[in-house]
Parts: sequence; C-alpha cells; structure tokens
Amino acid sequence: MTAETPGSTEVQRARAGWRPWLRVAGVAAALLVLSEALWFWQTWPVRELLQPPAPRSAGTP
Repeated sequence: MTAETPGSTEVQRARAGWRPWLRVAGVAAALLVLSEALWFWQTWPVRELLQPPAPRSAGTP
C-alpha cells in the first residue's frame, strides 16, 4: 500500500466529485434566500417600513 500524497490524482478526483454537490447546495441556498425575500416583501408592508406615512394632525379624523 502506498501513502496518499496531497497532490495525487486520486485525491483530486475525490475533491472534484464534491463540486457538483456544492453547486447544487449553493443554488438551493440562493433559491431559499430569494423565496424568503419575496415572502417578506409580500407579507410585510415593506414600503411603509421604508417610508412611514405622514402623521395626522389632531383635528382630522
């Protein structure tokens, strides 16, 4: 048996096998963040949070 060296092609192949899964995980995380942002935008009155309405005067109902 030979010891694995850090630059061996077997180690590189093992690392390359993770790349598609990391890409899938990254895309899934991005979609989750986008979905949460859209939910927040639709659920909460974001425009009112950013620009609150002008205060009413005491004499108007």
